[in-house]
Amino acid sequence: MTALHLPDLGVLWTAPVSGPSDITACGANLCVTGTDGVTAFHRDSGSIIWSASELESLQEGLVVRKNRQTVLLDPDTGWVQSELGRALPAGGLIVRVSRDGVLVFDRSTGELQGRLSVVDPLWCAREARYLTCQTNEGTLMIWRLT
Repeated sequence: MTALHLPDLGVLWTAPVSGPSDITACGANLCVTGTDGVTAFHRDSGSIIWSASELESLQEGLVVRKNRQTVLLDPDTGWVQSELGRALPAGGLIVRVSRDGVLVFDRSTGELQGRLSVVDPLWCAREARYLTCQTNEGTLMIWRLT
């Protein structure tokens, strides 16, 4: 991976990354998802701040482990702040798989918003007043939020 200075495109730093698939801001760092997990790089120097091979993706500040369990990490240290179980971020909502079914919570208040008629969604997204989830069978389901 190479970081460039704008507007002259001078090289700031380079760092080896195995199979990068996504890059996103995480705290003061840049987090890169690759085949070796998630690695946080210092924005200015490219030095590795932390790395975790058991992590698979970083979505809306939440990290999904390879076992599909979601955790809230401190982006500056990589330490787990909270275990969320099977949960997916969806634009201010958390879609959580539990023994009681698939539940939707407001991310900021933790208040239960409702239950979904879907089993174990692969991903969910929210746009305005709509929530969309993809099932394991590849079907998209859409709910209107009230």
